[in-house]
Amino acid sequence: MASFVKFFLLPQQQLKCRLIFARFKIKSIERTIRYCVSHGCHNNLQFLFRHLERYCAEFEVLYALFIKNKPL
Repeated sequence: MASFVKFFLLPQQQLKCRLIFARFKIKSIERTIRYCVSHGCHNNLQFLFRHLERYCAEFEVLYALFIKNKPL
């Protein structure tokens, strides 16, 4: 369904949707890390930090593209 909706979006709108999704993933991973630290679940933090780093890098790239392509 998501790819079907993506088909009808303009490239700038697709970029904005990807940016929103990356920001959502970053916030959810941060919440999960906070929960793990506060409840003593330290066995999975490296996995979460790797995913957080990946989504932060993706967010930076998407944000740069979004700003570059944004009409003035």
